[in-house]
Amino acid sequence: MGVEIAISVTREETRVAVLDNRVVTELYVDRPRKKDFVGDIYKGKVIKVLPGMQAAFVDIGLDRAAFIHVSDLSVGTEPGDTLVDSEEDERSQDVPRPRRQTARPIENL
Repeated sequence: MGVEIAISVTREETRVAVLDNRVVTELYVDRPRKKDFVGDIYKGKVIKVLPGMQAAFVDIGLDRAAFIHVSDLSVGTEPGDTLVDSEEDERSQDVPRPRRQTARPIENL
């Protein structure tokens, strides 16, 4: 029979299938209403840490929390750098004050 292309279009999605002798060899699905967030940069707040999975759920302002694995994190630090947790001083809202200084390898975050 040869190579055929089958196209199905609905309001929710468009599907394109490539068939070779009536066997699907390629399938493409496009959902224009569903935004792909992969690769975008977001500022968020960690709402739950999963230490056993080395991952966390992060609130980035969507309907559901985003899931991020430690391997997906990009931290602009050098070996030997120190991370400092800070706490706002009640007397001054402008300057964060160091609360404690803890040296931790980036791999352990």
